[in-house]
Amino acid sequence: MRTSKKLAVATIGWMVVAGTAHAEALTIACEFGAYVEVKTSPPYQRSVVPVAQSLTINGGSTDRATLALDGTARATNSHRWSLVRSDPDGMAATVVGDSGDVLTLSRESGQLGPLTGRFKATLISSLSTDRTQTLIGTCLVEGS
Repeated sequence: MRTSKKLAVATIGWMVVAGTAHAEALTIACEFGAYVEVKTSPPYQRSVVPVAQSLTINGGSTDRATLALDGTARATNSHRWSLVRSDPDGMAATVVGDSGDVLTLSRESGQLGPLTGRFKATLISSLSTDRTQTLIGTCLVEGS
């Protein structure tokens, strides 16, 4: 396990350290309403489609309810997640899934505090160098 004052990442999950001694496991519940696909090779194209997809991460793992959803409602195929960046002021965080998904959370400016509450969110996945897919929505982050 790698430990610092701001971040502790373990193979069994991830935790954000609030101060030097107190750690909380987090639950992240996301709802996405837009899907954006960008083709990154000629002919370059972008498409935006409304969707209704969701994702819940609990203690570093995608929860069973999310994994049981059909692919049109499930936002990810990742099972395990690692917190790779968390701003000390709680404004933003980046979480990476084992399928290569990148979940980025950001808070409106002026809303400093712990990494809890409602955040704007993007979930980016790229299965090839020819296209990138982004889901856009919100996530509720709670300590457990």
